[in-house]
Amino acid sequence: MAVAFTDGQMIVHPLKRRNSQPVLETAWVGTYDADSNVIRHNGVAYTSISAFAKAHSGHPTANGWRECFCAMGGSWVSTYRLGF
Repeated sequence: MAVAFTDGQMIVHPLKRRNSQPVLETAWVGTYDADSNVIRHNGVAYTSISAFAKAHSGHPTANGWRECFCAMGGSWVSTYRLGF
């Protein structure tokens, strides 16, 4: 995750999408913590983007890189587009 995200960057896992964008009312929004290389949400530290997605969706095979978005330049960008 350290290669993909910057400290304090918001990462969102939505349960729904509209026009290829996350529906925030269905989403968990976490923050990347570069010092610990984790995503933090509601006091829990997730050691991978997929662990974050799995915890939110309840699906044991959730792929965080395919399902999450990150804040970049004022927009939500699919983490899948980052190429990791």
